[in-house]
Amino acid sequence: DFRSAERTFQLLTQEAGRAGRGDRPGRVLIQTYAPFHYSIRAARDQDYARFIRRELELRRELMYPPFARLALVRIEGADAARVSAMASRVAAALGRRARPDSMRILGPAPAPIERIKRRYRWQVLLKAQELNEMRAALGAMRAETAAAAEEAGVHVIIDVDPINML
Repeated sequence: DFRSAERTFQLLTQEAGRAGRGDRPGRVLIQTYAPFHYSIRAARDQDYARFIRRELELRRELMYPPFARLALVRIEGADAARVSAMASRVAAALGRRARPDSMRILGPAPAPIERIKRRYRWQVLLKAQELNEMRAALGAMRAETAAAAEEAGVHVIIDVDPINML
């Protein structure tokens, strides 16, 4: 999830802020596999400005909010092969409208939680600088794949500006 560094920084600074209240000074210990990650170091130093500079730099470079809009297209169904095939079709339909400077496609790939309640899940992430361009691409993809998805017994779900990427 592109927001993981932000959440890490937020949680660590919040916990560190609770240490040392009252008469006794506090001490914070952070145990991590990534001690040199920018979010860990900025949280350690309580340096919000350094964190946000680095975070915004990465988000601009990788085309994530607030510099782009996201749409998560999740493909779900009971048959793994049909779900995978439809995910490829969805990605191809979106890819025909993508342009590296303004709209990018990531995927298709199995969802992080690949199977829930006997339903297989794949996803495609669409990043676009303009909401209208993204909507047009999603509409064209939906028109192109709707009949095949219905015939295959597969659901194609579009989540614009998703909160959860799982």
